Amino acid sequence: MPVIILGGIYGGVFTPTEASAVAVFYALVVGVVIYREISVRDLYAVLKKSVISSAVIMFIIANAGLFAFLITRAGVPDAIGRWLEAVLQSPAMFLLGVNAALFIIGMFIETSAAIIVLAPILAPVAMHFGIDPVHFGLVMVVNPALGMITPPFGVNLFAACTVARISLDRIIKDLVPFVLVIPACLMVITYVPQLSLALRDRCTRSSDYNPRARESSPRTTEGESNAQVPGTGKRRHRAASPCWREAAADEQPSTEGASPRNG
Repeated sequence: MPVIILGGIYGGVFTPTEASAVAVFYALVVGVVIYREISVRDLYAVLKKSVISSAVIMFIIANAGLFAFLITRAGVPDAIGRWLEAVLQSPAMFLLGVNAALFIIGMFIETSAAIIVLAPILAPVAMHFGIDPVHFGLVMVVNPALGMITPPFGVNLFAACTVARISLDRIIKDLVPFVLVIPACLMVITYVPQLSLALRDRCTRSSDYNPRARESSPRTTEGESNAQVPGTGKRRHRAASPCWREAAADEQPSTEGASPRNG
């Protein structure tokens, strides 16, 4: 099962959401056909247990979404974005502040809701500091994922407790080493952008995704083209405007008064 799920996700065959359906179908085939540990009569009990487990998780997500709606109406994310832009004056400090804010917010808001609410606010500020959008997007995805294993709205914690049938306090002690590893990986992703951008840059070999390169590279606006300077044989970058045509006409050598050569 791990080979099918992870191989399918990283191979681009299906999305993580579709992988869950594939895993359910695979487990059903293995349990009913191959090992024959699940009979048709047992399917009702299996479906009932899965519905209860899903209901617990969806209830937590619904409450987290409601909480995200309330703080959005209160203007908290917008105030955080303005504060980060005003106080933090360097890209390194901005990324550090964003990571701290996302970590705290991710403890109380569901991951997808946090990204939907905060990304439109923080992305323009990141572009202002010259941070690559792809790099900043990875930071925005990895950081809130840490909130999925931290109380009080750690959806993955409650899912694991429901499946393992243990209390939350028993799993917290064994969770600490894994929680400490994720911030370390997050710092590497944040301050070593080459790890996030090397594959993209190697595939594209273009500076279109680099905001600093776009600012420093010459731009060709609508109506501009390369034209030959009359009388010089050289080409220059010009705009196809009436002013240019008048200037080009002035540069052409005048033929008025010139007499044709005789034999």
